[in-house]
Amino acid sequence: MADPYRVTDDWQEGYEAGYSSGYESASRRFTESRSTEARSARAFGQPAKRPKRKQSGKQKILTSMAKKAWDKYKKGNGKKSYIDIRATVSKSQAYKKATKGM
Repeated sequence: MADPYRVTDDWQEGYEAGYSSGYESASRRFTESRSTEARSARAFGQPAKRPKRKQSGKQKILTSMAKKAWDKYKKGNGKKSYIDIRATVSKSQAYKKATKGM
């Protein structure tokens, strides 16, 4: 009885041909897409910048209070980021009192 899982020469040739043609088409598509992306980026230059959105009253107060706190903190050797300082300020009683009723 013959082994049904034995690799035949015909199967091996078909496998290699299919693998090589698939590899070639994939590499061709990859290089074409890379060159197309590069061309389109050069053609249009940098993307257009959207206009900045105006801050609300609360955001203006938060920014000014966070700037004061950040300037004090920045002088030392702290490990917090500006975002951490801003989050702390937004939870503070002083900020809540300043924005009450807005």
